[in-house]
Amino acid sequence: MEKVLMVDVAKPEDAAGIVRVRHETWLATYPNAEAGVTEEDIFAKNFQSEDQIKRWKRGIEDETGTRKIWVAKNDAGEVVGYGQGKKGDAENEIWGLYVLPTYRGKGLGSKLMKSVVDWLGNEKPITLSVATYSSSAVELYKRFGFIEVDEPGAGPVFASGATATSIKMVRPKK
Repeated sequence: MEKVLMVDVAKPEDAAGIVRVRHETWLATYPNAEAGVTEEDIFAKNFQSEDQIKRWKRGIEDETGTRKIWVAKNDAGEVVGYGQGKKGDAENEIWGLYVLPTYRGKGLGSKLMKSVVDWLGNEKPITLSVATYSSSAVELYKRFGFIEVDEPGAGPVFASGATATSIKMVRPKK
């Protein structure tokens, strides 16, 4: 049985693994007939391009201290999940938390979430958006103290014009 060795702060060499995870998890998460989101919408994002890898490397190397990315790796050293947070003036944000489908249900989402939330702290509210039809993600966020608010989330918009219907969740400051 394969085990995950670590959840740790991302390094520039993790960028290619992050874009692979992003591509695969978006294919598993966002296509939805009711929302009009198709697999072609995901492929059109061109997540695995060299430009995307460079963009993630720049984000990982960012020294401003306002954004941080964590990765989960399997025992072969492959990135199998990631999470990222951004510190803001009035509130902090979780900018994404994704785990490959074959690794879901093993506690990785919780480990990544704990890393991001601990870094963001309790001094400000923490916000995130999640697809309305991603019930397992909504439940994970609720376990970390997030509540659904009466505002729409900022769901991804695709080239076709489709949008993943999203809800906004907030973890109040403590």
